[in-house]
Amino acid sequence: MSVFLDGTKMGEILAERDAAIAATGRTSDPKKRAELDRKIAAADALVREHVRRGVVLETQRATGSVFYSPTDTTKRRDLDSAKLLGVQLGKVGNSAWSTRSADPVEDTHSYEPVDVMLSAAPNGSKLLSRVNAFPFTKTRGFVPVAPVLNAELQPRNEPTVDASTGVLIGTFDTVKPAAYVVVDRDELQDYAFAESTINAALLGAVGRAADKVIVAGGTDGDVTVPGLLDEGTSTAGTVSGGVGVDDVLNAVGRVEDASGTASLMLMSPSAKAAFITRAASTYGANILDRLPEIVSIPGAFSDGSAVVADMAQVAIALRQNFELFKSIDEPTLWGVDKVALAARARLSGVVVPSASLVQIVTPGA
Repeated sequence: MSVFLDGTKMGEILAERDAAIAATGRTSDPKKRAELDRKIAAADALVREHVRRGVVLETQRATGSVFYSPTDTTKRRDLDSAKLLGVQLGKVGNSAWSTRSADPVEDTHSYEPVDVMLSAAPNGSKLLSRVNAFPFTKTRGFVPVAPVLNAELQPRNEPTVDASTGVLIGTFDTVKPAAYVVVDRDELQDYAFAESTINAALLGAVGRAADKVIVAGGTDGDVTVPGLLDEGTSTAGTVSGGVGVDDVLNAVGRVEDASGTASLMLMSPSAKAAFITRAASTYGANILDRLPEIVSIPGAFSDGSAVVADMAQVAIALRQNFELFKSIDEPTLWGVDKVALAARARLSGVVVPSASLVQIVTPGA
């Protein structure tokens, strides 16, 4: 098929298919049955192709990669009607950041929580879906973290109380990863599909920046927040300039000794490639099945270190709505008829109940 079928045509095909199925039960003529079978098969093929193309189109729309022909009809709209993350630009500040509504009633453009949007974006966050992200609305506050407790066999009639174990309430400050994009004003007004591309680019950039904060922490010059590399326990590896399989397995053991589950191993892309090559050549490719999933985070590591952690026990605070900004009057943009659009999130550094749940393996000497 070269085009999509409309609902009316699809209904006609399904009706013909149902009639053919019913007719097969009323005839014993082999030729008629063969003809009916061909009609049923043809209808099934049309339906399958229609569904397949619909799935492909929805996937393309979600990723902002739908192809449009230059001959497609365009409908010009005013700039204020264009949207950024579902918010009309007329509601987005031109001199100050505006808060994107977290209300799905106000924001009818496929509302999702911030962590979901940053994780779903093409090339977006790899870690927000793996940690405990607590929503907040202020610039700083508190985040609850469940402590790792040990249960003991209690002696008869002798209650045991350990005053050192209690619920951990972690305080946090926040940093604001932000990204901006410049777009031609005419294109934004003429092509509504440009919005999905802009959204995907901004969300992907902010999501990747959030991952770097989770791993390495960050600072904006005034506020500094910690990452896993700041909160974990460091141990030197045994491989010169890198990390070995034995080092990782020992780190897994230390996480489990702390009553955790080593769910993830984090490295730089180059360190990951070197580790996999070394591990597979020494132990065979199957060794990777016995290790935690390896995820690379570009820009978060300054060397060949690895982080082995129980990510389910890592907590961060994430503001429940984005902040948006547009610039249409800045002279360098106004003179070339362009618009700058920006989005930013607020998140805290990581809070962990025990440093032993985050094992850092540094390269050996």
